[in-house]
Amino acid sequence: FQKYRNSSFGVYIFRATWVHSVRRRGYSTAMDSSKVLIVGSTGYIGTWITKACLASSRHQTFLLTGPTTHASIHKLPLLLSYKQEGATLVEASLDDHESLVSLLSGIDYVISAIAENQIEQQLKLVRAIKQVGTIK
Repeated sequence: FQKYRNSSFGVYIFRATWVHSVRRRGYSTAMDSSKVLIVGSTGYIGTWITKACLASSRHQTFLLTGPTTHASIHKLPLLLSYKQEGATLVEASLDDHESLVSLLSGIDYVISAIAENQIEQQLKLVRAIKQVGTIK
């Protein structure tokens, strides 16, 4: 995580560094073998968050991909590199509430990096998270 220290994700990086420090001393943390879903992993901010999560290797990282993600040719190499680094790609649409709830039922943490101009999509994600009720 040191190479991400100067990024705009100071709080996240602090958390990840703290988790590493605590583990090194032999304590347990809440994210031990947890499942983390990242939404918006191919965007500018999402790319940095995803790289940091994959670098930590302390939990299973799932990346939500949708029809528009696969339609963008320039995003495919990025998704394939994430997969090679250990991410699991899951396809779901934020417009399909039931499939989203089904997907989220096996997830412990959700990190959303959805662009600010897609607030409606963000609200759909929040509704599904609330319905599941077990996501931290």
